[in-house]
Amino acid sequence: MVFGGSPHVDKAWDPAISVIMRDVIQARYGITTPLSVNVVFHVTGELLQAEFSGVRTGTFSRKRMLLMVQAAVPLEPVEDRRGVLLVLLRSAVDAAEEFAIRRKIAGGLPEIRAIVEAVAQDPQGGHG
Repeated sequence: MVFGGSPHVDKAWDPAISVIMRDVIQARYGITTPLSVNVVFHVTGELLQAEFSGVRTGTFSRKRMLLMVQAAVPLEPVEDRRGVLLVLLRSAVDAAEEFAIRRKIAGGLPEIRAIVEAVAQDPQGGHG
């Protein structure tokens, strides 16, 4: 996660992002994919603003077969942060899958979709 504020800025997104990250790490255990995807959540603040909305692909390491996808959380207050983060994760997988197909890395990323869906099955978070 990238926070664009100072230590005095409300970090309301921090707990929700931390739980999603932990759940993804646990759900991906033992799964291999042709392309690894690193989703980085961007929280706009007073020092740094996301220059985009939704998701966008970032850097790609062919050597490590690792694609970074950036996901900007909304600026407006949100009641269901976990729900918003799951939508962003699904969009990030869509973007990564388009990238993988375009670059002929894979025909799809069903393993990564399965990880996100496994995380989504627990509406409160809390795997482990």
